[in-house]
Amino acid sequence: MLNIFKKYFKKDIPEFLALTEYEFKGKYFYRVASWMWLNERQIVVHDPHGPRMITMYEWPQIIFLDAKGKLTVTEYVDYMAEQYSKVPKGLDNTIIEQLNSLFELKLIDFSDTEVTLEDNIIHPVQMK
Repeated sequence: MLNIFKKYFKKDIPEFLALTEYEFKGKYFYRVASWMWLNERQIVVHDPHGPRMITMYEWPQIIFLDAKGKLTVTEYVDYMAEQYSKVPKGLDNTIIEQLNSLFELKLIDFSDTEVTLEDNIIHPVQMK
C-alpha cells in the first residue's frame, strides 16, 4: 500500500544533462579558504592567494558553505533537487557554473575521496 503513495507523490526530476558530461561529477568538492559572516545573511571569504576579501551572494555562498568534502558533485545536485517541490530546469547547470567559478577563484577544490576540513576552514573566523 505504501508503494501507491510513493508513486503518487513521486517528484518529477528533470534529466541532468550538464551533470552527465561534467568532468568532476564523481569528485568531492571542498572549500579551501577561511570565511566570516559579514552580517546575518552574507559571508565574505578570505582569498588564500591574495590580499583581498570576496563578498559572497546567494548561490555562490550556498555552494561555498556546503563545500565540506562529504558529497560528490552528483550527490550534491541530487540533494539540492530534493529541496524543491518542482525542480528547476537547469539546476545542474547552475550548480556546475557556480562550482567552476569558485574553483577558478581557488576557493574550492575537488578530490577523489572524502575530505576532512581544518577547523579554520569549517568554522567562520571571528572578527576582533
